[in-house]
Amino acid sequence: MRQSSQFVYVREIEASTLPPGVTAPEGKIFAVHDADSGEQLAVTAGRDVAFALARRHDLTALSVH
Repeated sequence: MRQSSQFVYVREIEASTLPPGVTAPEGKIFAVHDADSGEQLAVTAGRDVAFALARRHDLTALSVH
């Protein structure tokens, strides 16, 4: 996971926004984005997983609705 700041934001995304060939599990999926650039850094199958992933990389995650 690459980052340019200490903050990332987590938001729910639609499976249809994933690149071709990338499949998502049924249900909600969440993306982790760099707070400065907006670059998508990761996609997870759950909100809790997204926040845990950020913590694992010493980042502070903020929720975006």
